[in-house]
Amino acid sequence: MTTACSNAKLDGVQVVTILFRVKTVAAQNLLRNCACSGNLFCIARDQAALSKAFTDVAELIGRIRITK
Repeated sequence: MTTACSNAKLDGVQVVTILFRVKTVAAQNLLRNCACSGNLFCIARDQAALSKAFTDVAELIGRIRITK
């Protein structure tokens, strides 16, 4: 997973990660390090937090403009 995240970021992909119902520090660190920045990593401990995380990602995607 670390290699996949690194390669995606090297290719210019903005990686967003959401951790759901997992409490281990190792999983948190893995997904935190995979995200492009700290504000693109979210821990969702319940359904409401998960729904908000996906809403936030949708808003982020909505702000992206693809140009050539």
